[in-house]
Amino acid sequence: MRKLLIVDDDPAFVEFVETVAAELDYETRSVGDGRDVEDALREFAPDVILVDMVLPGLDGIEVVTALTAKRPGAKIVFVSGHNISFINAGLAIASASGMENVTTSEKPCTVSWLREVLGSASSEP
Repeated sequence: MRKLLIVDDDPAFVEFVETVAAELDYETRSVGDGRDVEDALREFAPDVILVDMVLPGLDGIEVVTALTAKRPGAKIVFVSGHNISFINAGLAIASASGMENVTTSEKPCTVSWLREVLGSASSEP
Protein backbone atom coordinates (compact mmCIF):
# COMPACT_ATOMS: atom_id res chain seq x y z
CA MET A 1 0.00 0.00 0.00
CA ARG A 2 1.32 3.43 -0.93
CA LYS A 3 1.56 6.15 1.71
CA LEU A 4 0.58 9.80 1.40
CA LEU A 5 1.57 12.52 3.85
CA ILE A 6 -0.67 15.59 3.63
CA VAL A 7 0.88 18.75 5.04
CA ASP A 8 -2.00 21.24 5.12
CA ASP A 9 -3.86 23.22 7.76
CA ASP A 10 -7.22 23.32 5.92
CA PRO A 11 -9.36 20.45 7.31
CA ALA A 12 -11.75 20.50 4.34
CA PHE A 13 -8.89 20.21 1.85
CA VAL A 14 -7.25 17.44 3.89
CA GLU A 15 -10.54 15.53 3.92
CA PHE A 16 -10.89 15.99 0.14
CA VAL A 17 -7.37 14.65 -0.47
CA GLU A 18 -7.86 11.75 1.96
CA THR A 19 -11.07 10.73 0.18
CA VAL A 20 -9.44 10.67 -3.24
CA ALA A 21 -6.35 8.91 -1.87
CA ALA A 22 -8.47 6.22 -0.21
CA GLU A 23 -10.07 5.45 -3.58
CA LEU A 24 -6.56 4.82 -4.89
CA ASP A 25 -5.64 2.55 -1.96
CA TYR A 26 -3.37 4.99 -0.14
CA GLU A 27 -2.72 4.99 3.55
CA THR A 28 -2.75 8.64 4.61
CA ARG A 29 -1.47 10.74 7.44
CA SER A 30 -1.90 14.48 7.79
CA VAL A 31 -0.21 17.24 9.75
CA GLY A 32 -1.48 20.80 9.92
CA ASP A 33 1.69 22.46 11.14
CA GLY A 34 5.01 22.50 9.34
CA ARG A 35 6.82 21.79 12.59
CA ASP A 36 5.28 18.29 12.64
CA VAL A 37 6.64 17.20 9.26
CA GLU A 38 9.94 15.81 10.50
CA ASP A 39 8.25 13.49 13.02
CA ALA A 40 5.71 12.38 10.42
CA LEU A 41 8.48 11.54 7.94
CA ARG A 42 10.33 9.49 10.53
CA GLU A 43 7.22 7.59 11.67
CA PHE A 44 5.36 7.20 8.38
CA ALA A 45 7.88 7.08 5.45
CA PRO A 46 5.51 8.35 2.72
CA ASP A 47 5.78 7.67 -1.01
CA VAL A 48 4.03 10.97 -1.79
CA ILE A 49 4.08 14.21 0.19
CA LEU A 50 1.51 16.91 -0.55
CA VAL A 51 2.62 20.27 0.89
CA ASP A 52 0.60 23.44 1.20
CA MET A 53 3.01 26.32 0.79
CA VAL A 54 1.32 28.52 3.42
CA LEU A 55 1.33 26.86 6.85
CA PRO A 56 1.55 27.73 10.52
CA GLY A 57 4.78 26.86 12.29
CA LEU A 58 7.22 26.23 9.48
CA ASP A 59 5.96 27.64 6.19
CA GLY A 60 6.01 25.64 2.97
CA ILE A 61 9.43 26.95 1.96
CA GLU A 62 10.93 25.76 5.24
CA VAL A 63 9.16 22.41 4.83
CA VAL A 64 10.58 22.05 1.31
CA THR A 65 14.06 22.73 2.65
CA ALA A 66 13.60 20.04 5.30
CA LEU A 67 12.23 17.59 2.72
CA THR A 68 15.26 17.93 0.51
CA ALA A 69 17.37 16.62 3.37
CA LYS A 70 14.94 14.05 4.82
CA ARG A 71 13.01 12.40 1.98
CA PRO A 72 14.37 13.24 -1.47
CA GLY A 73 13.00 10.02 -3.05
CA ALA A 74 9.32 10.73 -2.40
CA LYS A 75 7.10 12.38 -4.98
CA ILE A 76 6.44 15.94 -3.81
CA VAL A 77 3.25 17.83 -4.63
CA PHE A 78 3.21 21.57 -3.86
CA VAL A 79 -0.17 23.28 -3.59
CA SER A 80 -1.21 26.80 -2.68
CA GLY A 81 -4.33 28.88 -2.67
CA HIS A 82 -2.21 32.00 -2.41
CA ASN A 83 0.18 33.74 -4.76
CA ILE A 84 1.81 31.43 -7.32
CA SER A 85 5.20 32.78 -6.23
CA PHE A 86 5.02 30.47 -3.19
CA ILE A 87 4.86 27.43 -5.47
CA ASN A 88 7.59 28.81 -7.73
CA ALA A 89 9.90 29.33 -4.75
CA GLY A 90 9.31 25.74 -3.62
CA LEU A 91 10.08 24.48 -7.12
CA ALA A 92 13.29 26.51 -7.24
CA ILE A 93 14.48 25.09 -3.92
CA ALA A 94 13.54 21.54 -4.90
CA SER A 95 15.27 21.86 -8.26
CA ALA A 96 18.43 23.35 -6.74
CA SER A 97 18.49 20.42 -4.30
CA GLY A 98 18.24 17.83 -7.05
CA MET A 99 14.65 16.79 -6.39
CA GLU A 100 13.17 15.70 -9.70
CA ASN A 101 9.80 14.18 -8.84
CA VAL A 102 7.87 17.39 -8.09
CA THR A 103 4.38 18.41 -9.18
CA THR A 104 2.41 21.59 -8.47
CA SER A 105 -1.14 22.89 -8.42
CA GLU A 106 -3.02 25.93 -7.34
CA LYS A 107 -5.85 25.33 -4.90
CA PRO A 108 -8.53 24.35 -5.35
CA CYS A 109 -7.39 21.40 -7.44
CA THR A 110 -9.73 19.05 -9.25
CA VAL A 111 -10.52 15.45 -8.38
CA SER A 112 -9.29 14.31 -11.79
CA TRP A 113 -5.95 16.12 -11.38
CA LEU A 114 -5.42 14.66 -7.91
CA ARG A 115 -6.30 11.15 -9.12
CA GLU A 116 -3.81 11.53 -11.97
CA VAL A 117 -1.02 12.74 -9.69
CA LEU A 118 -1.58 10.07 -7.05
CA GLY A 119 -2.20 7.37 -9.62
CA SER A 120 1.08 8.07 -11.39
CA ALA A 121 3.14 7.91 -8.18
CA SER A 122 5.39 4.90 -7.95
CA SER A 123 4.79 2.49 -5.10
CA GLU A 124 8.53 2.67 -4.39
CA PRO A 125 9.87 5.92 -2.86
